Amino acid sequence: FNCAQMMQSGEEFTSGGWRWIANPSPGKKDCEVDPSERQVRVWKSKIQNVICEHGQSNHTNLAHEVSERVKQMARQADYGVGKWMVFEGGKNLESQWTIIKQLVVSGELGPVAKLSAQPRGRVICIYTYNFSDEADVWRVYQKLVQHDIQPTSWKADIMTAMGFYKGSFEHDGKKYDIPGLKMGWFLPKDCPK
Repeated sequence: FNCAQMMQSGEEFTSGGWRWIANPSPGKKDCEVDPSERQVRVWKSKIQNVICEHGQSNHTNLAHEVSERVKQMARQADYGVGKWMVFEGGKNLESQWTIIKQLVVSGELGPVAKLSAQPRGRVICIYTYNFSDEADVWRVYQKLVQHDIQPTSWKADIMTAMGFYKGSFEHDGKKYDIPGLKMGWFLPKDCPK
């Protein structure tokens, strides 16, 4: 996300197939600017090289190496933003969205949240500032749980920007399956007590 484009009123707005809400005074620091297409291509080429060098040997090591390389690139680029995801399930997403909007505007969550506007496969994404600040990532998770909202996992925006989905990766027209690659760097089962 790009905070320069976010409305500062604390009112919901629609953009790019998403309904957005932003904290009108995020406080922590300016939000990170989305990486350029060129930067994403460089990152994707580096990951493609890791996959090709690895070959068909131990997939567990490949998944770990890819994950660590992506984290390293994110740290180097200061692009640590990510999101907790709440998928449509047994609970009404609209009622959860109402609660999340109030929490974002009041500064109790991260800087931004969004709800997919499409009718099927809907998801709410609740952003955090940086995966390196694990205490903040878990604080946001715990605040959601206190309000009976159950995120499934936390995913780094760099993974989304690079086209990682469901354990696969695409670059230059080729799809690479990476068995064992964890899309969620933080999972509810790992929450500190």
